[in-house]
Amino acid sequence: MTAIGYLGQPLKAAWHSSTPSVLRAGQSSKCTLEHLARCSNPRSTSTSRQCRASRSLSTIPSDSLGSSFSMTRHVADQLHLPRFRTNARRMDLIQSPSAFYKAIESMILNAKERIFLSSLYIGKDECDLIDCIREALERNKGLKVTILVDGLRSTREGQLGPPTSEKANRPTNTSCASLLASLARDYPNQVDICLYRIPGLPPWMEKLIGKRFVEGAGLQHMKIYGADDDIIVSGANLSHDYFTNRQDRYLRVRGNGLLANYLHSLLLLTCRFSYTLEAKHKSGQLRHAYHSPYTLQWNSGQSLLLAEGTGGCIWEGGRLAESEPFAEHRFALAAGRAVRLFTERWRRHTQDREAARRQGLTSSSGEEEATIVPLLQMGPMGIDDETRSMPLILSYIEEQARRTGTTSTLDVTSGYFSLYPPYKRALISLGPDVDTRIIAASPEANGFFGSKGVSGLIPAAYTWLESKFWRSVQQERRRRRQKAGQEKELGPCISLSEWSKSGWTYHAKGMWHRSSTPSSAPVQTLIGSSNLGSRSALRDLECSLLVETSVGSSLDTKLNDEIEALRRFATVEVDEESSLFGEEERKVSWGVRIATEIIKGRL
Repeated sequence: MTAIGYLGQPLKAAWHSSTPSVLRAGQSSKCTLEHLARCSNPRSTSTSRQCRASRSLSTIPSDSLGSSFSMTRHVADQLHLPRFRTNARRMDLIQSPSAFYKAIESMILNAKERIFLSSLYIGKDECDLIDCIREALERNKGLKVTILVDGLRSTREGQLGPPTSEKANRPTNTSCASLLASLARDYPNQVDICLYRIPGLPPWMEKLIGKRFVEGAGLQHMKIYGADDDIIVSGANLSHDYFTNRQDRYLRVRGNGLLANYLHSLLLLTCRFSYTLEAKHKSGQLRHAYHSPYTLQWNSGQSLLLAEGTGGCIWEGGRLAESEPFAEHRFALAAGRAVRLFTERWRRHTQDREAARRQGLTSSSGEEEATIVPLLQMGPMGIDDETRSMPLILSYIEEQARRTGTTSTLDVTSGYFSLYPPYKRALISLGPDVDTRIIAASPEANGFFGSKGVSGLIPAAYTWLESKFWRSVQQERRRRRQKAGQEKELGPCISLSEWSKSGWTYHAKGMWHRSSTPSSAPVQTLIGSSNLGSRSALRDLECSLLVETSVGSSLDTKLNDEIEALRRFATVEVDEESSLFGEEERKVSWGVRIATEIIKGRL
């Protein structure tokens, strides 16, 4: 077997490199999960989740407040999650969709050993992107490519069909799947294409309500883009809108082999409970340069070219000892166990890496350090890192402000603003020491604005949910004032603005936190695929990164530039009287209100 975890370096050499992706050759991958049953890290019962959500602020160690990287350390320790160190100078926040495309293109064309891409879908007309991958594969016959997309969204158009006439040179029913099938057809020994489908969804459901609506059951939503030891984590998909006029967020980390191996391993694990896409090769079938007929095979990832091996490296043909087959349609429990083992395994890898750093085996002198805690959310499998971390994050922010006697600023945004109810309650419950600024998409910036049919009503549905949230904020303010018997501002200190830019749509999501005054820069951010709603919490597969840096680093300046660039177009502010929602064009019909209440968990 060949290890490709760190640009082909031998395992022992990688141990001494500045950014090692392999911790220890031959390290055992077996782990014990008995501690996961304890109250500090339960995974199953609703009672224990309620206990976690109401965790008191006193659980935060007083000596950790104000110290470097304290929030990520607190979350990682409490939830038993891996925590990665990286050089803040090697982290960038890409500002525009066009720059995002150029970064993806550059990563792919410069890849020497591996490319790994995870997205909801790749646009069916993204031939230029496919050409980039082809060029990289042709240039290096040892290059391996792993692509993970959602099975429902990527096959929405159905099977590829013949051209409508002899003169037409384009097949019908082209899709993300048929586009990727051309890569599987032409590079079978270099490319793996996998399509995730939510467990327990019967095939007849698609025929009953249609593929577009059945997607509400749950999707593969992780947006991870990597090549060699460089990665980009985002909320953006790989299609034309996201490369031109659909605003999102994009975090690039360069030269961190350990983090790249973690994310690549996450994709490979998810591929094991996904379908493998294979191109059809029967004679007489449609053949096209960019599209191919395909079949979907369920084999628990046994045909994958790569797999995570022991020690945290990526092996060509490698397998972990605890690998087990997954039953088609009924893999939720087994997949949940595998992801928990994965998390525990990588927690140990990062702990070993930290021990090596302290012993001086690796050097970080002169670096602006940042730390990263990945938060996985896979509701169907019972994986809930994000929902368990949110009360810890918010209570930490509030307690830090209280103890230091300063005001913290928390920025929150979602292009589809429909907060998961526990998040909504937690934000509204924050005290006056936390200034929360929320950015939502205006109806015109909603990706469904102007759509035909039922989809065209989705912006109105989000307007209704946004107005309900704001009404809850006002009710809490009045309740606190009445309880105190005075007009003094007692919080919640929440402002709500809408993002609007002519000709653009808004898809950004995440959080930024800065302590002391608004003039200081953020030192923590949450960035990734989660929209922070019920669907992200309960139905989709999500991956976000909790990132922390130090005051005065190059990264906190970039974080400040990022949020201020978004706020520059958040010009429509909701006032205390909610007059915006009373305007004629904002009125939501009773039919939309009722439908929204029925399906809000799927929005």
